[in-house]
Amino acid sequence: MKSIFTIFRKKIPVSAVPVKDQRQLFDFLIREISVPKRAEELIAVGKRDRSSAADELLPDYFLFERYLTNLDPEQKHTRKSLRTAIQQKFPELASDPFLSILFISDIEKRQRLSVFFVQQCLTICGNSFGTSNKFLEQLSLHLAASQRQDASEQNLQDLQGLTDSLYNYVTTNFGQGLAERIYNNAYQETARFYRQLEVFPHLISILPKSIVGLAQLNILTQSQVEQIYLEKQKETEGLNIQLKQKIEEAEEARNLALKNEILLSSVIASSLDAMVSLDEHGSIIHWNRAAVEIFGYQPEEAIGQKLSDIIVPPNQAAAHKHGFERFLRTRESSIMNRRLELSAMRKNGDIFPVEIVITMAEHKDGLYFNGFIRDISERKEKENELIQTRLQAELAAKAKTDFLSVMSHEIRTPLHAIIGFSHLLLENRPRADQQEFLNMLKFSGETLLHIINDILDFNKLESGKLELDTEEFNLKDLLDNIYKTFLPKAKENGIQLQLLFDQRLPAHVKADPGRISQVINNLVSNAIKFTPKGSVKIIVTLESEENNDCMVEFAVKDTGIGIAYDKQQKIFDLFTQADSNTTRKYGGTGLGLSIAKKLLQLMKSDIKLESDTWNGSKFYFSVRLQKAGGVAESPDDAMQSEGRYNRHAFDGKKILLAEDNEINVMVARQFVADWGGLVVVANNGIEAVDLFTTDTFDLVLMDLQMPQMDGFTSSREIRKHNSHVPIVALTASPIDEVIGNIMSSGMNDYISKPFVPDMLYSKLSKYLLQAAPVQ
Repeated sequence: MKSIFTIFRKKIPVSAVPVKDQRQLFDFLIREISVPKRAEELIAVGKRDRSSAADELLPDYFLFERYLTNLDPEQKHTRKSLRTAIQQKFPELASDPFLSILFISDIEKRQRLSVFFVQQCLTICGNSFGTSNKFLEQLSLHLAASQRQDASEQNLQDLQGLTDSLYNYVTTNFGQGLAERIYNNAYQETARFYRQLEVFPHLISILPKSIVGLAQLNILTQSQVEQIYLEKQKETEGLNIQLKQKIEEAEEARNLALKNEILLSSVIASSLDAMVSLDEHGSIIHWNRAAVEIFGYQPEEAIGQKLSDIIVPPNQAAAHKHGFERFLRTRESSIMNRRLELSAMRKNGDIFPVEIVITMAEHKDGLYFNGFIRDISERKEKENELIQTRLQAELAAKAKTDFLSVMSHEIRTPLHAIIGFSHLLLENRPRADQQEFLNMLKFSGETLLHIINDILDFNKLESGKLELDTEEFNLKDLLDNIYKTFLPKAKENGIQLQLLFDQRLPAHVKADPGRISQVINNLVSNAIKFTPKGSVKIIVTLESEENNDCMVEFAVKDTGIGIAYDKQQKIFDLFTQADSNTTRKYGGTGLGLSIAKKLLQLMKSDIKLESDTWNGSKFYFSVRLQKAGGVAESPDDAMQSEGRYNRHAFDGKKILLAEDNEINVMVARQFVADWGGLVVVANNGIEAVDLFTTDTFDLVLMDLQMPQMDGFTSSREIRKHNSHVPIVALTASPIDEVIGNIMSSGMNDYISKPFVPDMLYSKLSKYLLQAAPVQ
């Protein structure tokens, strides 16, 4: 017949939760982490193979519980709310013989914890003495009976009696050394699973007091040490009451009180935090070893002194004394039983930061106060270092933004003259030789502008500030405009440029047309640059359709010099080209493809490449576009090749141009005049407000940096008089901060300087006309 003791010997803590369900539990806990990057090691623990780590299930759970309730930046959960959420999401855990301990009452937890410990003791004894020991069999029967009973304080006392009986039996028959080893091993095994359980400190209450030592106390956290300290202090007080009530039990009570006092002293002495006790006069009556190390005073120096005289900084002593006296009068305090960060003073006069918790115990002799004090100097130093590092990073980022803004403005201003006048001169039908020079001048200016824009986009992408817009546009018109833009350059290089557009594609879609154009422009520009002869094809194909979405593939295929296989990943790195000779021979910054790749990643896409040396290249990507039913105005609907704008598009329209730069005035006024509009010039912001309030205008072009009053202030003043007339900003610093200020100042839109006629014509058409027909 198999004995009950043999059954206990084979009982090991293994969860009944299937491995699959264990993974789901930890997947849920991982999702609750607000900043995964700060908890990578913990996440790795949660993803470990559960089939080979069954006995780590509960300890691993406690690691997550501690992080989510104490260390996670958002701290969405308390211990109770987290366990409630888990019980609701995984109701099967409530019946699991191992994990269900999380969801039962505290007294049930204490009983189950105590039973587990006694089981470990009996298992170790059985392995040491054999399974036929009659005394151990009898204890096993008592333990089985305790398990069947409802949890109660009486049952816990019975379990304590079992541990005492077993300890006395082993000590008498086999020696105290073996008894201590058995209990210590059982304690360590219990701690391995349950040390983070909130009721774990109660386990000490069922241990024989003679074996409680550092091995047990070192496992406890500061909060658990505090809890034991207060409980044992209350227990001592209770024993003193019993001493008065039951004289006949005086000797036994005195001995028990002495044991608790020894345990209490052991707890205090082994704590890593300073533990200081005061009487109701504020005098120190206890000073532990950690207090000596932290403050520098020996117990004989500290005991009897006022706390405010030795560890409170002089500039805070009066406030401390006043607060202490007020508490004694009113028994009201905002700091009692709370964790606070304060300043303290060492014996040598050094002031340093501490974390302190103050509790109160009331006795017939008066009030007693206990302070648990931790030196947090090192933690504060690290926090200050982090703050300084963050401030330096913010200052560096601001300096970079300011630098880019200034440089952008300083470079764009002269570029405006170069690009603007080259366009104007090309509009006046120059001689063939003059047209060639002007085209070269225009191309050079636009190339430099493209480099500046790449640098600004690169800065936005690196800082995570670039966001995609969504608007309706004509996909075919967008691609036609890209084709027409690059056709002259292709002809100049002697290569054929083709646009192959899948007719199944919807005419109108929703996406970010500017960023899609930017990616395609970059690919086409590179293809033309690196194709000495042959052709470049822009191929747009419908891959699939689903409801109101369509997947569209954009490809740029050339017959150029190609890219070696081992260099194909390298070209997408910042400031990198396939070969060191490429920059010298073909030019470029090495930013374009990297920016294109990052833009596509924002669109949840990626760029792909098929190529080989001297066999051409094919760059392609797929983007999901939303179908649009209406007739959208393409951003470039009104734009065609040089000399084909509607010369009377803005007849009768009066435009106020606020601009202090004479070159910019000449360029803008000539463009608008060529399209039939009338321009009135204000040389500063004050003049712009005066002219606007004394005349009638259809639109305002507002420079931002002007003397006397800038464009932001001038726009706000104009909006006080009129909220309807469109105001379009002219800026040479198109960075996010500036654009945000433009919109918040009451302006409707902006144009980046230097602007080409297409851009200006498009913005004027948008606000002055329903449509601007091209003749």
